[in-house]
Amino acid sequence: MTQHDTTRTVPSETRPIVRFSGVSKHYGAFRALCDIDLEIQRGEFLTLLGPSGSGKTTSLMLLAGFDSPTTGTIEMDGTRIEGLPAHKRDIGVVFQNYALFPHLTVAENLAFPLTVRRVSKGEIGERVEKALSIVHLDGMGGRKPSQLSGGQQQRVALARAIIFKPRLILLDEPLGALDKNLREHMQAELKHLHRQLGITMVFVTHDQSEALNLSDRVAVFNKGRLEQVDAPELLYERPCTPFVASFIGENNLLDGRVEALTGGLAAIRLEAGSVLNIKVAGRPAVGDRVKVGIRPEHVTVGEGKSAFAARVVEISYLGDTRRVAVECGGIGRLTLKIPTGAGADRVGIADEIRVVIPEALCRALPDTDGA
Repeated sequence: MTQHDTTRTVPSETRPIVRFSGVSKHYGAFRALCDIDLEIQRGEFLTLLGPSGSGKTTSLMLLAGFDSPTTGTIEMDGTRIEGLPAHKRDIGVVFQNYALFPHLTVAENLAFPLTVRRVSKGEIGERVEKALSIVHLDGMGGRKPSQLSGGQQQRVALARAIIFKPRLILLDEPLGALDKNLREHMQAELKHLHRQLGITMVFVTHDQSEALNLSDRVAVFNKGRLEQVDAPELLYERPCTPFVASFIGENNLLDGRVEALTGGLAAIRLEAGSVLNIKVAGRPAVGDRVKVGIRPEHVTVGEGKSAFAARVVEISYLGDTRRVAVECGGIGRLTLKIPTGAGADRVGIADEIRVVIPEALCRALPDTDGA
């Protein structure tokens, strides 16, 4: 019987620009990456987030071509690139230490990637001027890197990455060496640059707030595995694992067990004794151990349907808020965040108060660390 080819070609503008399929990386017995599947969409700002040693930088290095996967495939625009040398991948890379040539001027640093690509001198001059304008360094082409501030050097590194019009830009903790104020300023610059150019950017950081601020999507790594890939809002409001719930912002995680399942809700009996009826991630069974997560800003002081007696054991002043730790009967230890000026100054150590835990804002997660 004759078989007809029913496959369809996916238009290049709609398919992912990069696809990791079953990618693992081993260094001897150490598994830096374990079976990673990840798609990077064209034109998006994707952040690889995780603690040190989680696999995020390894993933970036494999994509850049500075290392090769042990198993699995990496595609760019539908073509496998595992064996393609780094300089042939058409990718711009920005490192934390800038990697500028100290003996060259800013203009010469920017011209270098164009020179090795045999771009004409006239076009090089035009592109250098345009790149300097994009990163707001007009007129500084004649300076050496040592004559620039840290923020200006970072802009030069960004300009050098975009000047040869790569298909995507990889940024390996590029803001890590900057102080807090300059770092926040450069975050705004990066967001503006991404909108202006529309180029795909892949950003590596261990800073959760930076990832939430910059990204269209965030890929959260832990111990060489991908825990969750989602928009910042979904990562924060609907984490899928206890690790994501605790790594992205602050969270109260309470031990419990599924007692009953009814209409999309789970009755969770906490180890401290109380039962909460809440939404649950995944498909748990009765008897399964879970972690119940509730954000500190969602726990309030007052009376209500789900109010519990509590005693204040610790208070930390954070400027715009006070972090209040309480021991809550039937629940366990909880952290609240009370905005300054909203009655926070009326709560003191050892006070007996009542706290409201809104069940609709709680989330039960599989206890991946439990027995």
